[in-house]
Amino acid sequence: MITHLYEELLDFIYPQYCKFCEKKLSSGEIRYCRSCFEQLVPTKIGNWIKEVTTGEHLDFAYSAYWFNEVLQDCIHNSKYNGYKRLLRKVSELALSELEDAPEIMQIDVIIPVPLHKVRYRERGFNQADIIARTIGKRFHLPVKAHLLQRVVWTDSQTKLDIEGRRRNTERAFRVKGSCDGMNILLIDDVLTSGATSNSCAKELKDQGAERVGIFTIATPDFRLRRDRSL
Repeated sequence: MITHLYEELLDFIYPQYCKFCEKKLSSGEIRYCRSCFEQLVPTKIGNWIKEVTTGEHLDFAYSAYWFNEVLQDCIHNSKYNGYKRLLRKVSELALSELEDAPEIMQIDVIIPVPLHKVRYRERGFNQADIIARTIGKRFHLPVKAHLLQRVVWTDSQTKLDIEGRRRNTERAFRVKGSCDGMNILLIDDVLTSGATSNSCAKELKDQGAERVGIFTIATPDFRLRRDRSL
């Protein structure tokens, strides 16, 4: 109650405006107004594992939204400026795109794609962990953030080609515990080539996991426009 009143007082003294349309934000709106959040475009492609460029060790893949300017700003500010509440809100919106996935009923545990310990110290949190815990709460599934660790520092994937992304993440992860027979859902913010989640899946399956899939908030749409009417 006190926190809520404090937030209302701050909003009165320092009114917040949408970062895109500059409309004054209403109570409960974070960084963007409701209208701008409606610019998020659901992929509606279901399980698109067959289109994932590097996904031979993954059993399924779901991505909630096409990556656009709003999501780019959301994810960037969540990662580098600590906008955790914003990321939680986007994660909650993305849940609707996972609710009808048949694979969710077989999941035993959720694992956020881990950061290297150096990068974790720089940011102070793992954005994938925030998404994972939002999803775990909704589906009553345990989140085991320490079951998988990133043990090799990897360069940014952004400017690498597909083969470079694969080499960059090869043997970058290690399982720290038992995952025998588990059906695992990996969580990350964006799925591009699939190289990172595929490397995670390989390590988990090498240590006994039964099935491993990936869910992300977003994916770029350039690969699917040729084959799908969007």
